[in-house]
This record gives sequence, C-alpha cells and structure tokens, in this order.
Amino acid sequence: MGLNTLTHQVAIVTHYSSSIRLLFVLSTIVHIATVRTKCFEQKCMILDFKSQVDAFVFQYIPKHLIFLSMDNMLLEHLDQTVMQTLPSFVTHVDVRNSPALKWIDVPNATLNLTVLYTSVQRIDVVANSSVDYLMVTKCNLEKIPRTIQNAQRMRMLEMGSCKIDGLDMASLCANRELTTVILTNNKIRYVVNTATQHCPIYDSLAALSLQANMLKTVNIELFNVFVQLNSLFLHRNRIKSIAGRLVHDALLQLRLENNKLTGLDMCHWHVPAIVLVTFMDNPMKTVPECLNNLQNFSTIAGL
Repeated sequence: MGLNTLTHQVAIVTHYSSSIRLLFVLSTIVHIATVRTKCFEQKCMILDFKSQVDAFVFQYIPKHLIFLSMDNMLLEHLDQTVMQTLPSFVTHVDVRNSPALKWIDVPNATLNLTVLYTSVQRIDVVANSSVDYLMVTKCNLEKIPRTIQNAQRMRMLEMGSCKIDGLDMASLCANRELTTVILTNNKIRYVVNTATQHCPIYDSLAALSLQANMLKTVNIELFNVFVQLNSLFLHRNRIKSIAGRLVHDALLQLRLENNKLTGLDMCHWHVPAIVLVTFMDNPMKTVPECLNNLQNFSTIAGL
C-alpha cells in the first residue's frame, strides 16, 4: 500500500469520525431544544418532556425550589426511571395538560403528586411509597388503583372528573394514615365494603366526599365503621333511597341536597354530634321521620 493511498484512507476515516461527532452534537442540540425549562421564584416548569433522556434538566432546578410543574409531557408512560431521578428537595410535582400520558408510576418518595388533564388510565404505586397527597383530575381511570394501598403514609386522596364507576372501601383498607378521600364528578354508581377484616382506614378516615356522582341507593350503615368520620358528602347524586341505621358518635355534617329523595326514615339513627344536615332540592313532601331525635344539631338546610 502506497503512502498516498494510506493517507487517503486515513483522511476518509477522519472525515467519517468527524461527521459522526458532528451528527451527534447536532442531534443532541436538537434533542435539548425539544425540552424547555422555566424557573420562577417559587417553582420550575418543564415543558415537552419526551423521554428519560430529558431527565438531565432536573439537575438545573435550584435547590431552594420544591415545586415542579411538568406541562405537555409527551411520554405515554411516566415510569420509575424518570421519577427516581427527581431531586430529593422537590416535594411537589404537578403533571398537567398532557393528553399523551396514560400510565404513571408513583415513586417511593415523600411527595405531593397532582395529575391534571391527562389520559391516565393506570397508576402503579410502588411498595412502601411515601407519597403524602395524590390528586388525579380529568383522567381515564375506571377504578381506584389496587396499588393505592402501597401508599400507607398517604393522608389525602382526590380523584375527580374521571371514569371511576364504583367504590369498594376495601380497596383503601390498608391506608392507615388516610384522613380525606374526595371522589367527585366521577361515574360512581355504587358504594360497598367487601373487607373481611378490621381495616386500618376505619380508624383514620375523617372526611369522605362522593359529590356529583351517579349513586341511586345508599346503605348508610357502611359508614358506621369509620369511627373518626366527621364529614360525609353525598350531595348532587341521584339518590332515591337511603337504607340502614346510621350509628355514629363523631359525624358532624351530612350533605344530601340535590338528590331524588322523597322521604327518609331517621328513627333508628344515633348521631349525637351532628350539627349540619342538608336536604334542599330533593322532592320531599314531608319532613324526614324522627328528625326531632337529632337533638344537638344547629342547622338543617332545605326543609
């Protein structure tokens, strides 16, 4: 092989390597350009997050900011490889306006997670998750995820304007710290409790809102086991009948307005602490039976 030939081949290899490096640099620049970051005094916003490679932007979040908003996420599955790379000082994450997103993994981190306006239809909470607050609004969930029970430190669960069609209180049995459950504007048609053992949530739940669903009948006895329950909201449903005895020492307020009740038998109820009961916008023609037995209430609205 002549010197000129060898020099020519070296030049070709050098040119090829330079082209590869240039292509890599250009592709990296293009990729970086697809994800945008904006930081303000109180939070950072990440837009157009597309893949786990984009997680490099997390390193640019100032350490004094605990709020992170991720808008227009282009991922279909927000999995552990992304969530585990979040800085530990970020404790509040909002994922919003992301119609491509269908599946979320909730990490083992102390976190308040809000998911708004997505196509989420699956949520997996990892074992022993420390998530404190989970809110999912405007989504495609049809059931409360079974893995919610992995979040035994969670204090508040809110799922609204989704496709949830029923509620089995047993699905939250293990959530021993859960004090507030808000399931409004869904498609819930029934409430049951299939638990066959004493559930930790019986001793923690203080507020339950099932406002604006599709309930038609309610067995009020289901709620007797939640000994700390002080607020029960059943308004804006289609409730025609309420069965069973409500025997509860802690209940303070019961909202039943905007339903289809024509009557209500309260003769065997025992709710000594109740201070508010609402009945307005029901087709009732008579006062609920034994209403006078509620001796300590201060307000009855709608009669």
